[in-house]
Amino acid sequence: MTSISRTAACVLTGLAFLAPHFAAAQQTISLDEAVQRALGRSTQMLQQDQMVDNAALAERSA
Repeated sequence: MTSISRTAACVLTGLAFLAPHFAAAQQTISLDEAVQRALGRSTQMLQQDQMVDNAALAERSA
């Protein structure tokens, strides 16, 4: 076996062992869950929630 063939065989063997890991790395989620995750990480949504909380507290104290 030449060194190029040996290298190619090693790379292909490594990819064969890692393929299931790469396939399992992606998690399937529903559209609703994706939207909830996006909204939960949105800084604008967090700021708006804080403003609603502040308005509710101001209304109670008034």
